[in-house]
Amino acid sequence: MAIITSLLDTDLYKLTMLYSVLKSTARMGIDIPIVQYRFKCRNKKNLVPLIDKISKEVDEFKKLKFTKSDIDYLMSLDLFEPWFETYLRHVDLSTVQVSMYTGNGELEIDIEGSWASAILFEVPVLAIVNEIYFSEQTIDADVAERNLISFLFQMQNNGTTFSDFGTRRRFSKIWQMYCIKKANDSGILTGTSNVYFAKEFGLTPVGTMAHEWLQAFQALSGELKDFQKDALNHWVLTFRGKLDIALTDIIGIDAFLNHWDPFFAKNYSGLRHDSGSPIVFIDKVREWYHLNNNGTCKSADGRKLKLLFSDGLSPSVVRAIKMYCDKFDDIIPSFGIGTNFTNNCGVEALQIVIKLAKVNGQDVIKLSDSKGKAMTTTSNMIERLKLTFNLED
Repeated sequence: MAIITSLLDTDLYKLTMLYSVLKSTARMGIDIPIVQYRFKCRNKKNLVPLIDKISKEVDEFKKLKFTKSDIDYLMSLDLFEPWFETYLRHVDLSTVQVSMYTGNGELEIDIEGSWASAILFEVPVLAIVNEIYFSEQTIDADVAERNLISFLFQMQNNGTTFSDFGTRRRFSKIWQMYCIKKANDSGILTGTSNVYFAKEFGLTPVGTMAHEWLQAFQALSGELKDFQKDALNHWVLTFRGKLDIALTDIIGIDAFLNHWDPFFAKNYSGLRHDSGSPIVFIDKVREWYHLNNNGTCKSADGRKLKLLFSDGLSPSVVRAIKMYCDKFDDIIPSFGIGTNFTNNCGVEALQIVIKLAKVNGQDVIKLSDSKGKAMTTTSNMIERLKLTFNLED
């Protein structure tokens, strides 16, 4: 059987971004752009021998369609207008080109096509690469079970709940399902980014936007200096108060907060941290709100600011963040955990990503607050961003 058997076996934010791509390009009066995504294995594992197996699985994935049951579930989430149901019935992934080859001795994967179709490939392709790779590793099932039990025990001791963000880095689909069931039975799982498992287990599907949403506006905005504001504005116009957690680390938290303003503070209930020091992030966000929001992170009706953390979390990191947040009475932390939840089986996890690289032929890039995460085919875009936003090296 194929590894990916349902188009719901992906993160919710791929579908919410797809919807916003359709709404926003129509609003802007432009064609849906042609995009390119690029694959990278950050910890340099030799994946080249897997090309044929990966290619076969991707070909099977491209044949999938949204079923009536899939569409009925998505429309029940109260996120999408009725016309989206018709659109989903006609999604065709066969038009997207997926190229796999060897570059500098490493596996290269390029995904190219209309953004509205290519957007659905990132998470399933990463899950495919993971599952094929780990199917050839020697795993001690007892070690995997002990690590999972230890993870859940530590999270319970922390007094913290979390959401599953583990699809793209999972050991396997079956293992992710097992992890979700165990965490749900333990009473510490608040939801999952995986739409398929949310549907199967009756869990809350979680997620808003990914980095690519803001990256794309580096090419779509009239001026580069406006790309963050334009991306955030179009998201608000699309979802009108729903899915109101903004992602902050496209070009660093400082440059993000320089463009954050009272309008966004009013229309977004929270911010997501995904690179750099979480403590520094908390301090800088609180400083902005205290300077620009009447000295508090709370809204006018008394709601506390939500801060979502999702960068390589472990129980010990979660505990440290929670303890720091407990010092303040105007923020609420939440946690999305991926690799350390769904791929802590005693063998080093792959550090693989697929990032948006080009929009209509123009380079787009993410410059995070963590070193080594930038991906680009040219240094020109880095220099443009540094000059435009006065970024340090």
